Amino acid sequence: AIRSATFRRFADGSPSGGWHCDEALTTLEVVESWTAGGARAVGNDRGFGRLARGYRADVAVFSHDLFTSTYDELADAHVVATIAAGDLVHWA
Repeated sequence: AIRSATFRRFADGSPSGGWHCDEALTTLEVVESWTAGGARAVGNDRGFGRLARGYRADVAVFSHDLFTSTYDELADAHVVATIAAGDLVHWA
């Protein structure tokens, strides 16, 4: 989803230059829509959706830096650890 939103290309890489690139989102905009935006959408943005003091610590740790990865690198990105409510619940 990050690749599609930021590079405006399908999973097969087409079109090579992207589709309507003026409508592309930044990686930060995509991540914020999933986190703070999701919490706000369900009316639960107090204590959820951000990494901040007093907020619930739900975190996904990825194998790649989502903010600096290329289109091809993002294809290989995967979750290597998950923290829910401050507890490590998954690690690869």
